[in-house]
Amino acid sequence: MVVADMIDLPDLEEAKGLQKIVVASLRARGGKMLPRVESGALWPMTHFGLDRVSVFQQATGEQQAQILGICAQGVLAESYHIEKCGMYFAAKMNLLSESTEERMLYSVFAADEATHLSWISAFVVKEAVESAREDSFIQQLQQVIQHENKAILAYVIQVVLEGWGIQHYRQLAKNCLNPILQATLIDIVKDEARHHASGLVLLQEDALQASLPRVTELMKYFFSAVQTGPLMVVSAVEKTLGHLSLTQKEKVFAELDCRRQIGDRTQILRELVQAAPWSGHILGALE
Repeated sequence: MVVADMIDLPDLEEAKGLQKIVVASLRARGGKMLPRVESGALWPMTHFGLDRVSVFQQATGEQQAQILGICAQGVLAESYHIEKCGMYFAAKMNLLSESTEERMLYSVFAADEATHLSWISAFVVKEAVESAREDSFIQQLQQVIQHENKAILAYVIQVVLEGWGIQHYRQLAKNCLNPILQATLIDIVKDEARHHASGLVLLQEDALQASLPRVTELMKYFFSAVQTGPLMVVSAVEKTLGHLSLTQKEKVFAELDCRRQIGDRTQILRELVQAAPWSGHILGALE
């Protein structure tokens, strides 16, 4: 059976009849339906570290608003695709389940991810979603879900990335300026915490052992991926203000305090690995 790429499945704007059924189904399970948000700042400049960036401070008010909008949409578009991948992950793990209770759990997870996707869709714009399709992190995530075995998926997706999601969404909620989005992000954090905790329960140490070389290879990629966050901010600045010279870019990266950001993110991942089986082997190989 050939399965379509999860992030390339079309969003059928014309399928209003189907959308009504989806909305009714989400409402029936207690899911809130959010109104479309068309304008307004979602995060302050301090969330992205732009209050320390001199070229941003020298920009006009309109340019600053545009940069903040690009950064916000970048965050939301990434979340949109992650939640879309989450539905695929839950469906695959459902099929790989070894008990009725496990299958029930992943069925609930799929509904959670569909609900999150619906919520994020109220804030993200189509252009940002289209642009994020080619993001290397999203592409790698898709490949992992499509091709890896159950033990690797439980470790990488549920234990590590869902654990990362708890911290990520919590920080987004803490700094969010929109009260509706803030409450939504807090709800997502609660679901992510359940997904992460169940991954620790279901992860089979013996099954993971045979896949340790591949797990280590994937973790090497994800440790590198979390270090690229400041690139999105620099890209937003350059897209708005025009080309930046190498010297200007180096100054922006320094003003963003990239070394500290990378250190903090690396430590979060390290703690997630330490909480799971074979942490000494994996971290030792990554050092």
